Amino acid sequence: MGSADPYPIVSYPAPGTRTPVLVSVPHYGTQPLPHITRDDYGEPSYETFAYGFADTFVGDLYGDLHEQGATVLATPFSRMFVDVNRRRDDFEERDGEIRSRRGVVRTHTMRDVPIFARPLDLADLEQRLRTLYDPYYATLERLLGEITTSRCTRTSAGIPAAISSPPSAAPRPIGSTRCSSRSTPPCS
Repeated sequence: MGSADPYPIVSYPAPGTRTPVLVSVPHYGTQPLPHITRDDYGEPSYETFAYGFADTFVGDLYGDLHEQGATVLATPFSRMFVDVNRRRDDFEERDGEIRSRRGVVRTHTMRDVPIFARPLDLADLEQRLRTLYDPYYATLERLLGEITTSRCTRTSAGIPAAISSPPSAAPRPIGSTRCSSRSTPPCS
């Protein structure tokens, strides 16, 4: 990711068309991290894994929802490198090395074969999480705040309308049940 590339990807609707819908697309990306090269993989064929860890067609399904008034949040990077749909602490550390087949990063295949030529250490993982995972959730919270303070439209359950895949298994309410903006009347 170059300094000119915004992260995460946020697609806003045209002025005046915004609805209180936020769509989080955590498995949109297929790109490897910019510093990862073919030499970083345990096998040359593993270079294609970044594409395999994306959800096929999510760009087709959700990528244009901003044209319908929704705000869309996505990541350009494959979940192989950081899966923002997992808990931040979803990995194992063994003897100073990170091991993960399905967690917040992928370091090993499902058959426990290392994907990369060099193991990922805890300091490198923490830097990756601070650079990619944390900003995704900070942006998600900011966008939810913008939606809940600018509009009082609620679903039948009384929460802002949102399509999201939170990194927990249990559903949770998104946003608050009251508007916090003084310029907006209270929600009923």
